Amino acid sequence: MTAACGFKYEPTDNVLPAATGNESETETPPDVNADSLFPATFRIDCIDILQLGDAEKGTGNFQITTLQDTWNSDIAEFRLSILLDLIEVDETAGTATTQIRSGVGFGWTDQCSEMSTDSAQVSAVYEAGVSAYAPMVDAETNSCSAPDAAAVASGTLTIDTDKSNIVYIYAEDNDGVAFNCALDGTPDAIPVKALQATVTLSEDGVTASGELLGCMTENDANQRCTCLGKCAGNDNPDCPDCPGGSIKLGALLGGINATDACTARAGETAFDVRLRFTARRLGEVPNACSG
Repeated sequence: MTAACGFKYEPTDNVLPAATGNESETETPPDVNADSLFPATFRIDCIDILQLGDAEKGTGNFQITTLQDTWNSDIAEFRLSILLDLIEVDETAGTATTQIRSGVGFGWTDQCSEMSTDSAQVSAVYEAGVSAYAPMVDAETNSCSAPDAAAVASGTLTIDTDKSNIVYIYAEDNDGVAFNCALDGTPDAIPVKALQATVTLSEDGVTASGELLGCMTENDANQRCTCLGKCAGNDNPDCPDCPGGSIKLGALLGGINATDACTARAGETAFDVRLRFTARRLGEVPNACSG
């Protein structure tokens, strides 16, 4: 195992939001036509980080707490929209076709897809009527979902991809400035490889909950500069041509070690990113953003 660069982040150079949202957080998602469940797009509305590298939830790790608060605030403010597409579902064959994208928009009804972040379409196992997870709102533990094999569900998806499948997690401020800046010419987003996920759909097909594990390589972390909460502050010589307030993602991971499991799955030094989530279905499948 190896550690990332020494931790250098200075909070005064950026803005760390509290884990609270605004009116957009309580906006009611649009009605869904339950008679036509697929294709469908679900937007993640709650993230509960369980593990980051070798650091685990509940250990008081600063990075997990910071990212937990920041990401959930960005989700509530529609600065971070992770979209899960269910393109086709064949209950008889027990299969589904899925895709993960990043959305851009100010609310539930105006989402479009940031084209550079679209993952490849991948096959998944689909078990009709089977439950693995259910929503669990617990403010004290910041939980989103929990294992629940007894819940009533329309079915559960199991996704397992290899290192060639890359999911790019894109986020931008309300003024259009991307929170992540790539130094290697790849999309301005955080790349996650070798994704594994279990997703349970509610009986009415309107909500989803589950757990996912992705791998972020040390090299990708060192090729990303990121802002937390807002891009504001001094220019960083380690982040040329990036917004003020940016800092190397590798530096933010200082003190966190890579993990054997993701290093093996990614074929290079890598960190586990494991989280639970809930998601709500959008009224329609978003198109690609114009321009």
